[in-house]
Amino acid sequence: MTLTPDQLRRVGIIAVVRAPSAESAIAGAQFLVSPGVSRSVAQSMTHTGLTTMIGALTPSEVMAAVDLRADVVKIFPAGIAGPKLVASLRGPFPDVAMMPTGGVSTAN
Repeated sequence: MTLTPDQLRRVGIIAVVRAPSAESAIAGAQFLVSPGVSRSVAQSMTHTGLTTMIGALTPSEVMAAVDLRADVVKIFPAGIAGPKLVASLRGPFPDVAMMPTGGVSTAN
């Protein structure tokens, strides 16, 4: 999945860590981002109909995020292992849209 420039200009709610946060975000938000995998938070996020990005670090968490219908898996904190982590996850998950965040810079 490649995001278009228009999609990159959207306003969203990040750090959704509790289901009520997702439910109240509908007014004005165009996407929701959670730092980790939580069934109740993911269900609340996907129920809004907004683009949902669920955080994961391990292969098991990526699988859980996909099972919970994440539109994009947020690889967090990606700075721990750098590009090698994302490249390693790409192997078993070539079709999963991933967004590395946390400690990502032009240097790495």
